[in-house]
Amino acid sequence: MLSWSSFGVGWARLWLRTDGLEDYEYFWVLRDLVDKLERSPLGDTQEGTVALEAARRCLDVLPSTVATLTSFTLDPTEVERVRSAVVDAIEALLALGLEQG
Repeated sequence: MLSWSSFGVGWARLWLRTDGLEDYEYFWVLRDLVDKLERSPLGDTQEGTVALEAARRCLDVLPSTVATLTSFTLDPTEVERVRSAVVDAIEALLALGLEQG
């Protein structure tokens, strides 16, 4: 069975940095889609309003999850919950017909 110790500390740090970059990209994509929906007539529809509210909640990350670059939760369940909510919000905005990028 493989473990982090099989690869060394360097690999673990690289893996965690990759996760952090992916998280940053998800938030960037979500912020971009929120901006597009706010400028779109879709934002005035019932579906648009619901998706927009859910997306805004995702963008307001609780300080207990991430307060600063050095103050953040160590609970992987909380991190996964936030990631899942962000992905769900992105999918909901894309389902409205918004385009990424």
